[in-house]
Amino acid sequence: MILPTSQLQRFFYSHYFFGGLRQATGVLLPALVLSGFFGWHAAGFVAAVGAACVAILDQPGGPRRYGINGMFAALCLGSATTALTGLASSHLLAIWLLVPALCFGFSMLTVYGKHGGLLGFACLLIMTLTLRTPLTLADVLQHTLTSFLGGAFYLLYSAAAHRLLWHREE
Repeated sequence: MILPTSQLQRFFYSHYFFGGLRQATGVLLPALVLSGFFGWHAAGFVAAVGAACVAILDQPGGPRRYGINGMFAALCLGSATTALTGLASSHLLAIWLLVPALCFGFSMLTVYGKHGGLLGFACLLIMTLTLRTPLTLADVLQHTLTSFLGGAFYLLYSAAAHRLLWHREE
């Protein structure tokens, strides 16, 4: 099925396309900078995961301060999740205790509605991706800090993009 030109234009000028492009740019930019300029490929991946955790909460609708508060909550809870999961990643018993506890706790965030569910999903995603390899104590600190900085970058990027392009989002 071939779409008419008017439908393609409507899609490319829609807020859906603009929002997706803004989020993708904000998530991929830390990875591209860390990998491309410094050659830190693993750190770029971790920063992108931290940024993606925050980007999940960057949804339209409602007052902007609620969006900023949700992204800040994702930044804090995502960093805490990264630290806890990283500390537990080299101990089998700790993983068996921590993962069900975090799954239950983050699943319970759905009682706060759509944004609570998205926050829980973002933290579960970052927990899953942190469990991929066992980490030493020094690696946990570096992993958590890199993830935090990626999420902080996205939070600042989103706030700046909203401030500069507010008429486009309206």
